[in-house]
Amino acid sequence: MSACHFDFSLPAEVSSLLRALRADFARFGGTVSGDEGPGFGEFSLPTPLGTFSGTYEVSSDAPGVCAVHIEVDEKPMFVPCSAIEEHLGRRLSKAAAGA
Repeated sequence: MSACHFDFSLPAEVSSLLRALRADFARFGGTVSGDEGPGFGEFSLPTPLGTFSGTYEVSSDAPGVCAVHIEVDEKPMFVPCSAIEEHLGRRLSKAAAGA
């Protein structure tokens, strides 16, 4: 069972969002792997508090809009899911704006 799970809807094309998100995570030593288009993948992001990792599913709700479902499987013990959701929401919004 995952530690946390979140759903986001973003104004971006799936492939553009994933490219921008990969570049964003890579700047911090993280990875986003998986399908280039709608589909599944994995992510990992090291931080001073510990590593965050899990899986994602991304699909296109409508032209120019994508849905992202994230399941965090590994996280530092004392970091609440709400803080992870807020941080990932900012990372995804930034990636969508740059997509």
